[in-house]
Amino acid sequence: MHNNQRAFTLIEILVAMAIFSIGILGMLSLQISTVRNTKSGDLITRATMLARDQIETLKRVTDVTTLSNGSEADIDVHGNPGGNFARSWTISNPLGGSNTRQITVSVSWNHKGENRSINLSTITKN
Repeated sequence: MHNNQRAFTLIEILVAMAIFSIGILGMLSLQISTVRNTKSGDLITRATMLARDQIETLKRVTDVTTLSNGSEADIDVHGNPGGNFARSWTISNPLGGSNTRQITVSVSWNHKGENRSINLSTITKN
């Protein structure tokens, strides 16, 4: 009877180790997912900063009628050459006024083979 109790204890230990291993694998999977989402969120934040910076640059122009469309390719988060971002902006006049313009900035990038983009828009006036 003593040997049966020992075998039963060994089985309990093996089952506990299996359950523990499954739990650890689940936590590892969660950690990997968190790292991926953090990287994705970081890229979205950087793209938003690029778009915001361009909007602010265009809004500082004193005469909105001189604004024109433009684009930049392969820029980094500071707008310098050598990055993974492309930025373009369009100037329109949806209100029809002579002293207002709508500025729309698009920033796009490729992450793990998937094209992504964000768009920011504002209306400015003289």
